[in-house]
Amino acid sequence: MSTLKVNTLQNTSGNTLTFIKQVKFFTRSAPITYSSSSNTIQKVILVANITPSSTSSKILVLANVDGVANKTGGGGEWEGCLARHTTAYSNDADASGWTGLRMLTGLGGWSSGNNSTGTLSADFLDSPSSTSTLYYYLLANTRSNVYINNEFNESGAGAASGSGTTITLMEVAG
Repeated sequence: MSTLKVNTLQNTSGNTLTFIKQVKFFTRSAPITYSSSSNTIQKVILVANITPSSTSSKILVLANVDGVANKTGGGGEWEGCLARHTTAYSNDADASGWTGLRMLTGLGGWSSGNNSTGTLSADFLDSPSSTSTLYYYLLANTRSNVYINNEFNESGAGAASGSGTTITLMEVAG
């Protein structure tokens, strides 16, 4: 086996290469419940923020919504999205005016019982062209009852699930 150790990487002009400028991690692990209210209301499940160091930087967003469940008795689809905004909303707030980056959907089944769709993931490489603080959100549509970080056992009782809902943001040199 060989080992390669270096202190820095440089291009042919002698400039130090730094591909990953910063990494930020956000998590929320306690069970979350949003009651059915409207198909136009988007609730903030988790908010993350980053301030790019250059307008040429890209932001790699890795997001997971854990334990998505629907126990309304009607089954159906859970719907949410990964979004970006320049406004700082807090967790559980109603969000509006955001830019959708990636849809998150899961079919919980079309039966009359409790349904769980497990973990939903979204990855996105964003090119915001900004050095202002950016906010990335995981949003849930509240057209039906929504349960996050809460998977069901066979009796339908909720139980907190694994690692929780997460967002990882990486500023990548542009």
